[in-house]
Amino acid sequence: DFLSYLACDGTGSNVMIIVSRIALDPDSFANYVWYSVDGGVSANLKSVLTLNYGAVNCATMAKDAPLYCFAGTLGRNDNGGAIFASSDGGATWATSELPGIQAGEKVFTVSCTPDGQTVYVGCFGGKMYKSTDAGINFTQINQGITTRQIRGSVVSRDGKMIAFTNQDGDYIRSFDSGATFAYTAGIGQSKLLGLSVNSSDDAMMMLGGTGNVYISEL
Repeated sequence: DFLSYLACDGTGSNVMIIVSRIALDPDSFANYVWYSVDGGVSANLKSVLTLNYGAVNCATMAKDAPLYCFAGTLGRNDNGGAIFASSDGGATWATSELPGIQAGEKVFTVSCTPDGQTVYVGCFGGKMYKSTDAGINFTQINQGITTRQIRGSVVSRDGKMIAFTNQDGDYIRSFDSGATFAYTAGIGQSKLLGLSVNSSDDAMMMLGGTGNVYISEL
């Protein structure tokens, strides 16, 4: 078993923990969802996600509405990665296949607005998606950027700024909720992984694969 991902709300009290069990037989994979309401001191098993889309690789929880939870998967040889969406704190989940995703294509990052209604997804194959109905339906928002291997994403508190980082140390950023994107090359010497944003001024912090930290003031 391995801890696939965890996420928490804005208070830190509600925590979602996803544990994936990997076996030699792919049909024996399992994605277990645990949920804590005391900051991770204790947690209860909420559900087990379907294995048809591979192991969970990323997850997020709405900061102001912790009942909204989302998880993305690595895909399998016969299916691309998919998004799981929950509106009841992980008790039940809807499965959303992403338009145009290929078998084996990995979902590497999922982010949402504080109310959980708008969801952004980035794939290692370069595709980017947006949902405006809490993760049920997605549309592709690449805007011609189709070959960048996405690693991380973050959304500002007002939902207008969305940023994706990629494998090559570059990032892609929008200030109009994903309608248009600007591409900035050469920020890091290697892949940019973790992202965080200051809700007051949209200053963004990025963690590089070499251990460097980068800060954007806009």
